[in-house]
Amino acid sequence: MVTAQATIKGISPLLYGRMLQTDKPQGKGYDEFEAHIWRERIHTDANGNCIMPGNWFKNALIFSASYLQEKVPGRGSTGFKKLFMAGIMIPEDAVVKPLTKAVDVQPYVGMANPKGQRYGAGKVKRYLPCLMEWGCKIEIVVLDDYLQDNSGIKKIKEYLEHAGRLGGVGCYRPSIGGTYGRFDVTAFKV
Repeated sequence: MVTAQATIKGISPLLYGRMLQTDKPQGKGYDEFEAHIWRERIHTDANGNCIMPGNWFKNALIFSASYLQEKVPGRGSTGFKKLFMAGIMIPEDAVVKPLTKAVDVQPYVGMANPKGQRYGAGKVKRYLPCLMEWGCKIEIVVLDDYLQDNSGIKKIKEYLEHAGRLGGVGCYRPSIGGTYGRFDVTAFKV
């Protein structure tokens, strides 16, 4: 088992969209309710720090491998997507920043389908937490034998860099047609 550490710096704002835990009270309009509870959509840890779930980065790696469709040398038609799905894990959520001031996070107001569908006539206002500047450190645990050697580690770094430019993380990221959540890998070490 090999562990790699990556330092990430956001190059576009980051949107959060965690599922709400609060039910809308009877008699309160949807816009009024969203404007009141939008901060609840931020992922936080027990200490109140703003975090990013580790699976966001694993999913970004998987998207990158799916997009590039490169085959693993010596493994027939097996692509890197399969190796990333089963051969790596990101066990810890990444702390982005402590939320000390109300201005740390700003609301992004956009229109969305009330049923969560991409297309449709119905639109409601959604308030999502937005970090204009962000960064974090992630730890990638490499389990697959092929990925543990030097060329495999280089591939993880390469695909993580592609993931930052092409896939992104968070809500409305490039891999689903958005513009938010792009990042650069500023440091990578084993």
